[in-house]
Amino acid sequence: MRVLIVDDEVLVRKGISMGIKWDDLGFKEVHESRNGLEALEYAKEHYPHLVITDIKMPKMDGHELIEQLKIYCPDTIVIVLSCINDMDSVRKAMKFGGAVDYIPKLSISTEDLADIVKKCKKQMKPIDRNGDAGTKEGKTTQKKVYLTKEREQRLKEAIGTQNNEAAKKVIQIIFDDLSENSASVDRFKEWHELISILSGSIKKIGGNINELKMNNLNIYDYFNGCKNLYEMKERFFALLDRYFNYIEEYQLKRYGEEIGKTIQYLHLHYKDAIKLNEVAQHIGINDTYLCKLFKKETGKNFTDYLNEIRIQKAKELLVESNEPIYAIAELVGYNSESYFSRTFKKIENMSPKAYRRSHK
Repeated sequence: MRVLIVDDEVLVRKGISMGIKWDDLGFKEVHESRNGLEALEYAKEHYPHLVITDIKMPKMDGHELIEQLKIYCPDTIVIVLSCINDMDSVRKAMKFGGAVDYIPKLSISTEDLADIVKKCKKQMKPIDRNGDAGTKEGKTTQKKVYLTKEREQRLKEAIGTQNNEAAKKVIQIIFDDLSENSASVDRFKEWHELISILSGSIKKIGGNINELKMNNLNIYDYFNGCKNLYEMKERFFALLDRYFNYIEEYQLKRYGEEIGKTIQYLHLHYKDAIKLNEVAQHIGINDTYLCKLFKKETGKNFTDYLNEIRIQKAKELLVESNEPIYAIAELVGYNSESYFSRTFKKIENMSPKAYRRSHK
């Protein structure tokens, strides 16, 4: 059997994975993940029997992970990690998410943890070694993946550069594939992941996807009402229009009009050889004034802000692709690999190669 431990704190993960004798409890595989998104990728491929997860994590929190597990791994048992001051979240996870028990992070003993796992084992259903649930005939079916790694990367790239048309092209490709395979809207569960990608992007700028209302509905209710694939595709197109408008509105509210437009320009053109005077000309103001205003409103100078955008894109490419370092440097706007590496190390306190090794 497999157990998956999910927490952004390495000491908590190690304490659980190494604190009890999993072999004695019947678990031959113990896997650790740093956040919900990473955990979901593992779960979809390996179908763990037991998941022990924190609630508050980056990229995808525990509540969202539990919701996704209900779709992709409905037989997986979930135990929630809790803090004394966050019991409301634990109760929500158990009442609405389906978690069966909780573990106090700081006070539980290894014996108590083992007892909770033993209790949960009684509810576990058998899963075959390949990670697929058996059918009534005892056969297994291979689930087709429509949101492939390549498509996911292209969608993230389009969203990161605020390119609505490019994002819609990826959505169109996915739904064309669904139609060619005669898939039904009920079989396309990956729409949740498309929402998660948008949600993660909004979180990066401090926003919240729950602020996006479609037909006065929250996003999940909006898509749960889809009757067919065509309707779902059209709703994704409408959501992307609303999403990009939200990003623009959010940046303009957070900053003044000139700096909001400047930041939009940087996100759209970070691959290019951007110069302050060219951006100022595009915005329609003096470059000296833009330089001072940018520092005043963002707390950072123009070059540092641009470098942070580029390095963030580079981090995504380092983890999600196998492109060589020099190619990634070019993809995010650097002509020199050595300058890219120095800038990366200055911001992340490690080299691009070390970052890739630590996140692969």
